[in-house]
Amino acid sequence: PSVNYLSNYIQKHNINTIYLAPEGEGMAIGSVQVFVRYQGCAVGCVNCDSRQTWDFADKNTYTTETLLHEIESYNIKRVSITGGDPLHPKNEGGVLELVTELKNRGYTINLEASGTRIIPAIFDQVDLLSFDVKTPSTQVRSSFDLLGEVFFKYGNKKGQHLSIRRPVDSSSSLMKFIT
Repeated sequence: PSVNYLSNYIQKHNINTIYLAPEGEGMAIGSVQVFVRYQGCAVGCVNCDSRQTWDFADKNTYTTETLLHEIESYNIKRVSITGGDPLHPKNEGGVLELVTELKNRGYTINLEASGTRIIPAIFDQVDLLSFDVKTPSTQVRSSFDLLGEVFFKYGNKKGQHLSIRRPVDSSSSLMKFIT
């Protein structure tokens, strides 16, 4: 059992929305989970399906305590953290605090990462890491060094699954990416 020291929570979370739904892609497809969609993204993929999350202006501000309370109200022990970009430096501290407490409470955590940075303190705690590789159709370039690092560090980690995703809008975009 985890001990809650609510006075120790210091982070604020700028959240676009929280909702219950089945996972629609990747290794956990069909699994019902609570989605926590962070507000704010500076990546700017032209084919983004959640542009409403790009603005960093306060949308719905939660403390870690109120966010945990909202998540727990769904009575589902599976959470997907997405965005926007949950790993943007403005969101990073809150996501770390949230992930740490969710793990302490026995949750299974999926992190949907934009593929632009690795945060070991967060990545080491999640059960499923969905890491995007940006193809030319996004008009954002992925770092192959970063991709290699995430693959070698998290691809064979016991108790964790890594899903490397490549958003494309056409087969020609994929061909440009791999050639």
